Amino acid sequence: TDDAMTKLFVLITGAAHGYGHHIAVQLSSALAPAHSASHFVLTARDPAALGDTVAQLASGTTHKAVAADFANAAALPSVLDSLFAEVNPATYDLAILVNNAGSLGDVARHVRDYDDPAAIAEHMQTNVASPLALSARFARLFHGRRAVVVNVSSLLAVQAFPGFGLYATSRAARDMSMGVLAKEGVRTLNYAPGPMDTAMQAEVRARLVDEDSRKIYAAMHAESKLVKPAESAAKLARLLAEDTFVSGAHLDYYDV
Repeated sequence: TDDAMTKLFVLITGAAHGYGHHIAVQLSSALAPAHSASHFVLTARDPAALGDTVAQLASGTTHKAVAADFANAAALPSVLDSLFAEVNPATYDLAILVNNAGSLGDVARHVRDYDDPAAIAEHMQTNVASPLALSARFARLFHGRRAVVVNVSSLLAVQAFPGFGLYATSRAARDMSMGVLAKEGVRTLNYAPGPMDTAMQAEVRARLVDEDSRKIYAAMHAESKLVKPAESAAKLARLLAEDTFVSGAHLDYYDV
């Protein structure tokens, strides 16, 4: 299709640092030139931290920064309102939501040592309930239009490892929510970005209760075998530009 005179809408959560930053930059450079106008809505707990990301968006891209702490269930309705304020779906020919924001959970404990139900609930709010509410609002707004929901997934969504009780559980739930949305006619993609060299990965190497896995990650880091976030984000951008993936699929960095 000729996208020369089309408008693009992109919403990325957790876009200030780490992988989210690179997703915004790569989607902007890969997709924005093919459209006559692009509008990026970016969230972070601290919107002031979005400056670096905004500065690297493709020229001519309009943007909006929104403060969003997805652990806060009470504030979520007003966050969703502000994310989509003044967004007219009829204006856009393609809309993309990237659910990237998330947390690791306490990887220093086995599940049997979980003794704080509130911490479990907060993890599920941040990593499952909030992104699901956001996906629902996005799907409702862009119903009947060309739209894609991307879930930043993980190998942990489909394969269990010790120490990742919270993270693997929430990632599996996120994948399944995308599968259901796909069955309901919404185009979705679960993209596992690979073991990336990020602050989250550093925390895994420092705190993971499972020594065998910790040694593997430490060796990958020492040998520079961890995935560069910019490269993984570029692969995601290419998947979205080509738009040939099966809706609801789980695709891994190493498979594409």
